[in-house]
This record gives sequence, C-alpha cells and structure tokens, in this order.
Amino acid sequence: MKPQRAFVAERAVAQHCSELLGKSVPTAGELLPRLSLAGERFAKALAPLLSPFVAGEAPQAKAGTARQDDDLMLGAEIGPLAANCLLAVGPQAAPLLVSVHAGAVLGMVDRTFGGRGLAPEVMPQRLPLSADLMVTRLEQIVIGCLAEALGLPETASIEPVRRDGSFTALAAFPEGTPLAVMRIDITEDSREPWPIFLVTSEAALPALLADGAAAPKRIKGRADPASEPFASMPLELTAMLVDMRISMATVAALEPGKVIPVSVARNVPLKIDGRVIATGSVGAADDSVAIRITQAFT
Repeated sequence: MKPQRAFVAERAVAQHCSELLGKSVPTAGELLPRLSLAGERFAKALAPLLSPFVAGEAPQAKAGTARQDDDLMLGAEIGPLAANCLLAVGPQAAPLLVSVHAGAVLGMVDRTFGGRGLAPEVMPQRLPLSADLMVTRLEQIVIGCLAEALGLPETASIEPVRRDGSFTALAAFPEGTPLAVMRIDITEDSREPWPIFLVTSEAALPALLADGAAAPKRIKGRADPASEPFASMPLELTAMLVDMRISMATVAALEPGKVIPVSVARNVPLKIDGRVIATGSVGAADDSVAIRITQAFT
C-alpha cells in the first residue's frame, strides 16, 4: 500500500540536555584549579625519581598554577627544540603533551657519558640519537607519575602516540585550539631551573579530570600499618645505589680484575614494587653498609 502523503511528526523529538538531567559539564575555568592540584601531585612524585639522572640529591620540583594558553604563545615558551611527546590518556584517549627542556635532556646525556651534566653552548637543531634512550626513560617515569597524579584506575592506560623535537612539527593540537597548561620547574642544586610542560586541550579536561579520577581515592578509617595483620607482612625493599650506562665495547672486554668506576648518588631512592617511598644517604652502622633516611614519601 502506497501512502498518498508524507508522514509528519506531531511534535519535535525530545532532546535530553544536561540541565534537565541535573548534570552540567564543568568549564575550563572550573577545572583549572583541579589541574593545578594534579600538577602538584605530579611534581611531588617526579622529584625523587629524577635523582639518578642528576647524579646528586633529588632536585626540587615546583608546580605553577594551571593556566589557559594558545599554541603560538606556548610554542614560543617551549622554544624551537624540546623533548616533546604526545600521550593518549584513559579510555577516551584524551591528548596530553609532555615537553621536557632540551638543555636538561642533553645535560643528562652528557652526565651519562661522564661529563658534568652541561648542555652544549650552541643547541643543535635536532636531538641527537644519543638522547633517544634518555627521552624514553624520562617518558616512562613521567607516565607513571601522571597515572598517580591524575588518580587513574589501574585499568586506564597512558600510551605514547608520537614524539618530535619541534613543538610545531609535532602538531599535537589543531591550530588555534584553546589549551590548558601546567608548568613544573625543576631545580638542581644551584643551577638555573628548567621546565617540564603538561599541556592538553580545554575540551579534553573533563576526560582527564573526571569525577573519581581527579584525585587519589581516600579510604576512611585508615588502617595502622604497625598493627596486625599488616605489621608482619613482608615487603621487598630495593635500594638503587647505582644506575649507569656502559658501552658494548666495555661489556665485551669484561674480565676478572677489571675495574669499573661508579658514582653512587648522594640521595639513594628506596623502592617498594617500583614506587619510591623514601630517599637516603649511604653510610655505615655496626660495621655494615647502611642508609640514613633523608626524606620519606609514604
């Protein structure tokens, strides 16, 4: 049977808006303070993990206040060369750019090869191949700290998408995208601070800082770890005394009696299940090697 006229709906189809459902999407201005708190947690977790890279005491990591920015202004602040990595965070693959100062990376590479940890006076146009391994190690540490700082569940992943030494060439965000920026300044001893940037689009903030993922979950009525049944639970504690790189030629030439000079960091990280819980200095007690705790993060 063929109808003689087209059917027309009697009324408009209902549209369920967030106001009717009692839910509203928070604005970037409302989420920036939460991003600032996440940045503070990130800086606190990152600082002790940088000790092996700076060959000394754990540097200071100071998080600034999260701000709104655009790609042109941010690109000028990052500079023409940096270790830039775009990450996809969580089930929604929210974009998050991590940018580490190029001079700091090259200084770490110089220290790995026995130098004083100084960047070259004239910066190269591209990061050398010798910096790739250092960038990968930093990336792994940053990803672990981000998962903790953002309060992501264990099932949520953070995956590297791509890297580039040029912020412009990386094209992490479409041109003109409103951005949310966190800057963390790292200070080693008396040297000039160097920055790490955490950058995302304003539109991705709700996915990164969703309810229940914006802060670590707190358990009411915290159990006393000094009481049973927790007190006698065995935990494996690892002290990272030396973390060094040697060439393939040196490995091939190893033989009994060979002496390899090592440099033990003044601040030794103590880890349980890969997480740094404290740092300490190496010394002696009762004719045995011992570590005096200088800072605890539990």
